[in-house]
Amino acid sequence: CRCIRLLKAFLHDSEKKMRQQDPSLDISKHGLRLRGGGITLRITAQGQGDAWQSQITVNPNLTVHHMRREIGKELKEDPRLLRMIARGAELKEDSMTLTEARLAEGDVIRVAKRPALVRAADPPAEQEPNPAEGSAPESPAKEKTADEHADAHPQVAEDGIPHYILSRNYFAKLFHLLEGPARVAAQVWELLMQLPTNEALLGQLRALEDQWHSVIGSQESVYSIWYSFQIIESLLEGQQGVVGGGDEEMDGASSPSWRERFLERGGLGRVLEVLMSERISQPESPQDFQCLSLMLRVVHTLLFG
Repeated sequence: CRCIRLLKAFLHDSEKKMRQQDPSLDISKHGLRLRGGGITLRITAQGQGDAWQSQITVNPNLTVHHMRREIGKELKEDPRLLRMIARGAELKEDSMTLTEARLAEGDVIRVAKRPALVRAADPPAEQEPNPAEGSAPESPAKEKTADEHADAHPQVAEDGIPHYILSRNYFAKLFHLLEGPARVAAQVWELLMQLPTNEALLGQLRALEDQWHSVIGSQESVYSIWYSFQIIESLLEGQQGVVGGGDEEMDGASSPSWRERFLERGGLGRVLEVLMSERISQPESPQDFQCLSLMLRVVHTLLFG
């Protein structure tokens, strides 16, 4: 467990440093798939009078970065220029989830815009020209826009991000640890929620090929079953920006074609088979009940859309 805790701390510190290098960094973590209960937040934009007020209902598992981006779309402003203040404190840690930021139902988010221009350097004091030397006053330092300021930071490639390295190259080893003691499995589960969704597993379920049914409920661990059904639910709901850090909608997600293909290939029967298995039908731990709840939601969506 100590190793897992150290690894989670390393990921947190790495993300913080990389975001300083690349403010546009967007790590689409698997935990963002978790639907959870939405919370409604009231948004007030300062500097635009009292006319612009709105409210949004968001997933509490979203990060501050994602919420800043959504508010930027609403205001038609560069999200990098927006300051968000809640409960008397500025929301600065973009990697923090709304739950971790302790935002709750009905909280007010005050948004203010930073100056659009950023000085490259303080201009030198004006000097009188020297007639003997014929010198002219030095020109003040050039100002640059926020976009030019951001472009000065090189983008971080996915291949160099520890989160993606673990998800792509070491996922099988981490997944195997979910079969271990409950205390270890719980720590590993928290770690997996901080990593991007495993692309191989997602691709297998999205395409519904290559013995896809074997990845649903073939493991003894409730966490393994839970992980697979989180992917299925997100494919049914068509959530965005889960893999690869982009905003594109997942291929086939939420469209009738994926749901229909899943049903045609015996998906509902496989889901019911796992649901009625002894491991799931007799829940004991809180994790068992959460997994069972998710599976029942999936069954309802498959039956009624």
